[in-house]
Amino acid sequence: MAGLLTGAAGEGGFKGLAGKFARRDLLAFAAGNAAEVRFTRLDSGARVAVTYHPDAVPAPPELQALMPKLFAGSASDTERAEFGRLWQMRVERILIEHCDNPELVVCRDDPVSPPT
Repeated sequence: MAGLLTGAAGEGGFKGLAGKFARRDLLAFAAGNAAEVRFTRLDSGARVAVTYHPDAVPAPPELQALMPKLFAGSASDTERAEFGRLWQMRVERILIEHCDNPELVVCRDDPVSPPT
């Protein structure tokens, strides 16, 4: 997802044209908070950290009730279909109805610490 948003790629990415426009090695993953993504500007080194909080858009209670059955493999065809419908409804709420919810995606400055 980060590659789609930024155009950055890992080691297998675009090598560029005539020494320009390279996207290779601009995307890296490191251990840490899995819910956080850090973006760093190449020209200035400025950084921001972005955190996604899907819990800001509560799931329908029916979805929560169906989840254990799905995980256990005991859901009926009807229950699996209903789970899918409710899941897609939640995704739609997140992407459409809550796209401007400031609690859903939080972006904060992430200054670079000086070397110690």
